[in-house]
Amino acid sequence: MTLRAVLPQDWERLRDVRLAALRDAPDAFASTLEATEGQPRWRWEGWATGEGWGADVATFVIEPDPEAAFTGLATGAIFPEDPPAANLFAMWVAPRARGAGHGRALVGSVVDWARARGASRVILRIAEGNTAARRLYGSAGFVLDEDDREPLREGSEILTVGMHLDL
Repeated sequence: MTLRAVLPQDWERLRDVRLAALRDAPDAFASTLEATEGQPRWRWEGWATGEGWGADVATFVIEPDPEAAFTGLATGAIFPEDPPAANLFAMWVAPRARGAGHGRALVGSVVDWARARGASRVILRIAEGNTAARRLYGSAGFVLDEDDREPLREGSEILTVGMHLDL
């Protein structure tokens, strides 16, 4: 198993793992499967290069072996309008790979990336009832922002709550 930053040429495997995440946990992400599955190649390559994001972006993946499908991913992004904050999102580990520390390793990679870029905090959002995510992020030092609630996406009844880690 290798944990590494995704490369532009990985776009098809990145697309496949992202779509698997959206199928597995549709209520954990702001994006939907329907809105995501038809995206063009350049959009997927942007998860590695930041092109089209208007941000400094890095996506990390779990690669069981060089030819296998990725079994996890997490993305970090620093947007120019809030450079002290690195956003962690798109975090997911395939059910067959859970319990082996991959989630914690992916979170750590985004945190290390953010620290290296001079961010002073990492922020994220989780669905209110997602206790597994709350435990994972809490074990990595993230603190729940109880008063920071908003809908998962436009029109959704699912609320998300913010968490942060000061670096």
